[in-house]
Amino acid sequence: PPPGPSAAWAFDDFQPGEANRVALTAALEVAEQPGRRYNPLVLIGPTGVGKTHLLHGLGHALAAASGALVACLSAQDFLDELVRAIEADRLDQWRSRYRRTTAFLLDDVQLLAGKESSQEELFHLFNLLYDAQHQLVFTLNVPPRKVEGLDDRLVSRLEGGLVAELGPPDHELRARIVTRLLGERVGERDS
Repeated sequence: PPPGPSAAWAFDDFQPGEANRVALTAALEVAEQPGRRYNPLVLIGPTGVGKTHLLHGLGHALAAASGALVACLSAQDFLDELVRAIEADRLDQWRSRYRRTTAFLLDDVQLLAGKESSQEELFHLFNLLYDAQHQLVFTLNVPPRKVEGLDDRLVSRLEGGLVAELGPPDHELRARIVTRLLGERVGERDS
């Protein structure tokens, strides 16, 4: 099977705030109606705002459906797997691994910039899964059009869905995150 979402990031642990409200709301709707609403869902924002956490959390929610097969991986892993498949003359098996998924979630798509063969494979996989109404979710550090070296056809596909930005957490959200992390390390505070 393809790699699934990491156990390190659960949907329930994602801390909501004003800076991620639109992205979280969209992810919750995708979990309820995969492949129908917000397909693709593209999460953008700088490092450290929770894109990966939300991606994997959504992957867990999608994987809970009966008959679901969710692929959730980083763009670097996607690229490395593709290279190994080409070198081992196993490209057809590699393609089959992802073409049978009911949801495909790819983190840090900007890492594919300038990598023509991986972008070509992603473009065709995108079209196949989209036509089958299978859910697609991606993360990038900037809007797709601003990624230098990203193929225009892929940019067009990514921009064809909802592009939701996650901003830096506000003071209240940071305080909740710190409180939760401290609670996990030293235990709950006495009242």
